[in-house]
Amino acid sequence: AQAAGRLPTGLCAVCAAPGEAMGKKAAPPPPPPEPVEEVKEEEPPGEQLDGQFVFQDGSTYVGQYLKQGDDVCLHGQGRLLSGPESFEGTFEKGMYKVGCYKSCNGSTYTGSFRENRYHGVGEYVWPDGRRYSGTWKDGFMHGRGRYVDFSFGSDRECTGFSLDGHFASGPQEQDRARKQFLDHYNNECIQSVTAALKDLAGRAEGAAKDFFIAAPPAEGDEQPASVADRAAAERLVAGPFPEAGALQPAALQAFVALLPGAGSENKLEVLVYEAREQSKNFPSDRLKCEQLQFVGQVVELFASEAEAGTLQTLVFVNIASEYDIKEARWKVVLSQEML
Repeated sequence: AQAAGRLPTGLCAVCAAPGEAMGKKAAPPPPPPEPVEEVKEEEPPGEQLDGQFVFQDGSTYVGQYLKQGDDVCLHGQGRLLSGPESFEGTFEKGMYKVGCYKSCNGSTYTGSFRENRYHGVGEYVWPDGRRYSGTWKDGFMHGRGRYVDFSFGSDRECTGFSLDGHFASGPQEQDRARKQFLDHYNNECIQSVTAALKDLAGRAEGAAKDFFIAAPPAEGDEQPASVADRAAAERLVAGPFPEAGALQPAALQAFVALLPGAGSENKLEVLVYEAREQSKNFPSDRLKCEQLQFVGQVVELFASEAEAGTLQTLVFVNIASEYDIKEARWKVVLSQEML
């Protein structure tokens, strides 16, 4: 099966707005002027409104939009009709974010987008009834997914891995696709969580709270950011969660020292969960989401040779809502000492 293809670029980005000569040695050039840092003024947040628009190409839009001065941009919930094509869902600064796109050939895609391309998790249905439900990258099927009605007979459904829009169901081809995808995906996650671990260990005790889930606030003491982080984490993983003060900087620094350095051996086992059932030291019943999708990804770091009283296990989960490892926000959801 081939990829559904890319969306027309900019379809939904609808915004309205009114040699050197020989001779005597030259004197050294004067030092360059000191760079002057430009102070960028913060743009006003704008006002979100509801309205209806008819654009010059005949496209129509009904829903929310963002007004910043004289500029207007589709932003929020809405429906855009452009000839035989349509999108209904959430817009973000003029681009598709999450929703249902219906193309002119009768196919539909329901899921998340990035820069108006299928990206993240979504389901594509061809006009002939075939469907793919799984992960996407920049407009192409990429990663693990489920395929329905791609073949005749009893095996009308199968689960496997695609790479850049290409899917082959043969056992050997699937083994190669799975390995190639996991090698790249795991490497990205390990690099990201390792950087987060080093950042966590390098922070003072009070500044480490960014990597932990805040406890439920007392009445009248709600902090919106902390409440949002906890809600995001609880959608992905069930508690309880360790408190920031439970890990001392010295213990974290000793744990980080187990990572491979110049000529040193790696004494930390890093496990990127492929499925809920794969969990090693983290209870699988605490996981609420599929793995290998960046959002909700769980990574476990385990020191097999930890000494008594030292940190042995750390488990992180990515609570970011973007299907992009560069936007990862890792939180510690389990810490264990060696008994």
